[in-house]
Amino acid sequence: MPDHSVLPDQFSERDNEVIQFIIAEKLSGFTFDGIRRRLGVHPETLSRILFRLEEMNLIVRAQVGYKVTSIANEMTIIPLSENTTKIQVLQTYLPMNSAIESLLSEIEGKWFSSLRWLGYSKNDDSTTFKWITSDSKAQIDAVFWDNSLNIEVTLLEEDNLDMVITSSHYLLGFITKTIQNLNHFPDESFI
Repeated sequence: MPDHSVLPDQFSERDNEVIQFIIAEKLSGFTFDGIRRRLGVHPETLSRILFRLEEMNLIVRAQVGYKVTSIANEMTIIPLSENTTKIQVLQTYLPMNSAIESLLSEIEGKWFSSLRWLGYSKNDDSTTFKWITSDSKAQIDAVFWDNSLNIEVTLLEEDNLDMVITSSHYLLGFITKTIQNLNHFPDESFI
């Protein structure tokens, strides 16, 4: 098996930034626009980078955006040295009678309020849905495990925290409504 601990020499600095972000965020799937907003990469530059990553079998096109291959998942990196602050905004329990896969299929790629879909990551214990604010100043992650939901915010720039908290509450409402629709709960069960 090849050693994936060092990124290939043919990667440019910008290529490295994109692949490092994908690996550091443990993304399983992502969208072009989400990566563009999150990293501030020019669309043409990002198109060329993603094309190269596809040629190297690190990513593949999917129904919604891109999926990360097992080759990319085996790569190890030096963590990005971003100057960010992560804040836990909400933690709650949800009635999750339906599988998280059903919720993901309903939510994947969706934009609402000031949130733009970035992607998702999965591991044995949890699934994380990720959005970026339309002004690219914060990333909001919805982390699901068992019947729990934790909403975390990563501030990318000093920003008005009230706006990010409000967006987090919109996210909770969006997720709750989607679960309600998936499970056909009556409106009164969420009061």
